[in-house]
Amino acid sequence: LVELAEMARRWIQSDDVASQYLRWLTPLLDGLATLKGVSKIPEGPSLLNVVQEAERGFQNASAQANGHLPLETQGRALAEQLTSWMKGVSSELLAHVEIVLTPEINRIPAGSMTEFAVSAANMGALPFLVLVSLAILWLAQKRRGAAAGA
Repeated sequence: LVELAEMARRWIQSDDVASQYLRWLTPLLDGLATLKGVSKIPEGPSLLNVVQEAERGFQNASAQANGHLPLETQGRALAEQLTSWMKGVSSELLAHVEIVLTPEINRIPAGSMTEFAVSAANMGALPFLVLVSLAILWLAQKRRGAAAGA
């Protein structure tokens, strides 16, 4: 798809595309260009950033393809499908959370107040700070939803 997008960009540069299609074709091609070399990016925050940037481009293309001509309808459908795929990839990256908690002691004496440390190891692909930020956003959304329902 990325190679086809580069060919389509050459069509735009040589004025082979009608101007009415540029408003949605340009963000669609920008989103695809963002994905160039994506297979070489290791799983982690960089890949998440690239995928989310492409998703925004596809969403923009879908919003701009608001006409009823067959080509615009096809462009909108393509942009929506690409958006859906990018959301799926983002969800997969965000869903892979593996935090291992290890206490520094094996036993706690019964009936005593004991202070001990617990170490946390992030075995997932995203940095711990990203995970904590996402958890805070998720909790805030839950609270807003609960407040709206009350």
